[in-house]
Amino acid sequence: MRYFLALLAFMHLSAFAARETPEAAAEVFYRWVMSYRSGGLPSAVQRQQLARILTPELVKLLAAASETERRCVARLPPDMKGNVWEGNLFVSNYEGATEVWYGESRAVGRDVIIDANLLDVDDKLPKGDRYRTYIWQDSVRLRKTKQGWLVADVQRGEAAGTPRTETLTKMLVNYIKEGCGGY
Repeated sequence: MRYFLALLAFMHLSAFAARETPEAAAEVFYRWVMSYRSGGLPSAVQRQQLARILTPELVKLLAAASETERRCVARLPPDMKGNVWEGNLFVSNYEGATEVWYGESRAVGRDVIIDANLLDVDDKLPKGDRYRTYIWQDSVRLRKTKQGWLVADVQRGEAAGTPRTETLTKMLVNYIKEGCGGY
């Protein structure tokens, strides 16, 4: 029992230590993102995991988007798909990312923004195929809270070097406002 309690204490301290710097918080976030290959909105269990990584405001938006999706799907006949979120919403590539390396970090007001250079390799395609590897750059916005540094938003990019105008927060707010699109 003592070993179990010691392990729990270590895990708690490790989670806190991971949020002591913006860079460490970004790494924790992208480790979670790399393991999240299913796409769509995160489940309630996944949102609990994310509550240690994301700001409470962003977690609430994810929960509201999930509720919107649930209501929309419930209104439709079984043979219709409806307005459901598809693809990986935490990065700009539908399939997600398989690797990340970090670029510049800069302070913007009370936040720190870190560029995340992301890569996805489609192992189904042969090596050398021009569509096998996709590289792009997103930026993660981190905010200092009582819990340490947490992800406040993700600025999405289409490919490395392109302007990032869409954010995760804007996408979630628009999805919730759009609702069921007339269904």
